[in-house]
Order: sequence, then C-alpha cells, then structure tokens
Amino acid sequence: MILLLTTAFAQTRPPACIGAPDLPANTTLDAWIQGSTGLAVVDLPPGVYSLDATVDHLDGLVICGSATGVVLTGDHPGGALRGAIPHLAIWNVALSNSNGPALAVDLIPDGQGITLTRVTACVGGINPAVRIEGAGSVVVEDSLFTGGTSFRGTHLYLVGAGGALDATIERSTFLGGVSTGAGGAIFAAASTVLYIARSDFVGNRAQEGGAVAAQGLLEVVAGSFVDNVA
Repeated sequence: MILLLTTAFAQTRPPACIGAPDLPANTTLDAWIQGSTGLAVVDLPPGVYSLDATVDHLDGLVICGSATGVVLTGDHPGGALRGAIPHLAIWNVALSNSNGPALAVDLIPDGQGITLTRVTACVGGINPAVRIEGAGSVVVEDSLFTGGTSFRGTHLYLVGAGGALDATIERSTFLGGVSTGAGGAIFAAASTVLYIARSDFVGNRAQEGGAVAAQGLLEVVAGSFVDNVA
C-alpha cells in the first residue's frame, strides 16, 4: 500500500522545479533518465510511473511532482533508482519498490548533495526504503516513511564513505519500521553526522535502537518518540 503525503509542509515549489520541462510524450520515465545527460530535470503530472533506472551517467537528477498523486514504483533488487551521482533532488513524489530499496544511491563528493522533500516511501522485501552511501550532504524534509523490514535502517540507511555524510532530517514522520538488527527507522554509521529536528517516530522496532541507531554524532531537537521498542 502506498500512502500519499497530504500535509501542508513545503508546498512552495523549489527553484529547480519552477519551469521544469514535462516528460516528453510517448517516453517512459526510465527511458528519459537513461537518455538524459548532464543535469536532468523533469516535472511529472499525477500518475504511476515504473522506475528501474541507473543514474551514474548524470551530473544531477531533479524529479518534481506537479501535484499529489505522483508515484514511482519498481521491483529491482538493487534499487528502483540506483547508482552514483553528485546531486539528486526529489520533490512531492511517492516512492516504492516491491523487491528492494526505492533509492540506492552513492553520493559523489563536492556536488549539491541529496534532497528529499515531501517524499512518501515504503518498500517490500528485506531492504531499507532509502539507502545512501558516500560523502556530502543529505536533507530529508516534510516526508513520510511507513512500514517495511530490514536488517538495518528500515526507512533510512546512511553510511559515510570517502568522507563524512552529513544528514539532516526535519519535519518528517517514521511509522512502523522493523529491523532485525539496528535502527527500526534510521541507521546511521559512525561516519555519518545525523541531525533530527521536529520529526516523529512511532511504532518502530529493532534489536538495537528501536527508532534510531546512530554510531556517530547525533543531535535531536523537538519531535516525539512513541511506542518504539528495542
């Protein structure tokens, strides 16, 4: 089941999405991503889009949902959207994968980093919904993560590699993640600096860190932790 985010947070379109081109007619999202070069930007109308694409060939990728109801779904075990990239931004989109991570991205240093805004994510199989490794900045804001099971970090799996990974989570909700290891909702390795503000964690479970397992620096400001179990 895919839940669509309907809160009023971050309604203003980010600059990259203003005037973004539509997906060309008679072109699938996968084909458009694979055929793009440089910085690829697209604005998607409501609908369900199959997603099974790599991003290694791009300098950056921006995917904008023009309205509520944009769903990107895949079933690739390596990640519906996967590869190494210096810049990725996704706004107002629901992500799912029945057989692996919705996003499995290696962040290349010295880029603009990764930003997920008004993203709803759920996942099938024994996988994190979003796996990010590399060096640079990650921002997740005004987003919703639900359900799922993994060994570590059912909703977000964050590992710094080749340098520190600076992750900021703001105004987001994490519901019902189950980990057989560490981090029912979020796992952050020792090489990750994690800042969480005004976010809610409800009903997550793990052997260690029912909601969050952070091996590196962690700061939490406001928000709530309810019925998380370790």
